[in-house]
Amino acid sequence: MEEKDRKIWELAQEAFGLDTTPFTKLGSFESEIWEVQRQGIPFILRITDTAHRQPENLVSEAVWIEYLAKNGIPVAIPIQTHAKEYLVISQDPPCYLMLFQKATGHTPTHKDATDSFIVSWGEIMGKMHRLSSDFSPPVTFTRTNLLTSFSSLWNLVSDKVDPSIAPYYESIMKTCQAFPTNKHYYGLIHYDLHMGNFFVDDGKITIFDFDDMQYGWYVYDIAMTLYYWFWGADRKGSSLSTDQTARAEDAVCFLRLFLAGYTKAFPLPDDWLEMMPVFLVIRQMELYFVFESRFGTISDKSSPLGKLKYFFQDQVLNKRPHIPLEVFKKDNFKDLTLYF
Repeated sequence: MEEKDRKIWELAQEAFGLDTTPFTKLGSFESEIWEVQRQGIPFILRITDTAHRQPENLVSEAVWIEYLAKNGIPVAIPIQTHAKEYLVISQDPPCYLMLFQKATGHTPTHKDATDSFIVSWGEIMGKMHRLSSDFSPPVTFTRTNLLTSFSSLWNLVSDKVDPSIAPYYESIMKTCQAFPTNKHYYGLIHYDLHMGNFFVDDGKITIFDFDDMQYGWYVYDIAMTLYYWFWGADRKGSSLSTDQTARAEDAVCFLRLFLAGYTKAFPLPDDWLEMMPVFLVIRQMELYFVFESRFGTISDKSSPLGKLKYFFQDQVLNKRPHIPLEVFKKDNFKDLTLYF
């Protein structure tokens, strides 16, 4: 074990009363994720770089998750220290530690995604947005917002990417700035509620990874589920990625099921069809900007990392819609009761 990891491990053990059994590192893209044990029960220890988040951001995340849990949303809740704190601050090495319940079950695949599963997924998101519309945050509550985080990413790459992207980015920002921000449209969103960020256990969903939660338009959250619905197909270059007619039919089918669940809990604004394609473009740009800022030019374009980076770049440079635009015709949803 490296000295850095040993110090973190000892601090976490003391603060949270963890077992002495070895940890298992699960991932490290934005934060390091470890599986740890307490009294033989698995938990998730998240290690956040001090450059990534501020303490007040992380405490606010915990407050939000607790609020959702108390109101019936199936989430992996944060675990407090012996001192009744959500957050442990490490000085050497500098980082922040948080402990969470470990969700039971497994990462769902499209085999798990029955019609009833998709409806349930949508209903949970609708309930989250309804709770967000009624949420009164404490004065210390601090999270960023969608356009600020988007512009921060742009600032990292604006001098590195093709100049044609600048007016495209500016037009998207201008369009979003005109969208309503009242409580029917805008509030705290998960931002990344795809199937990689919840587990399913005998049909029951448990949501985790609220690290990127922020203020934004509720429709953005719905758009992200649709974006990643095709993630596996796009990575594999399957027929669902290349056959746009089949892709459009699948997208409409998914959205109709998802929104049937969502609107049981929270109605849609009547202009959601105009908003969603814009948010899909933002996600295209966000992913491209992240890869550009972190990896720059990748010489091996056939590598898994290279394929992803240049897939995102091609979408943005050539303004390729991630979802065929015919999906967002009103006739596809006119028989559903969706609106407030």
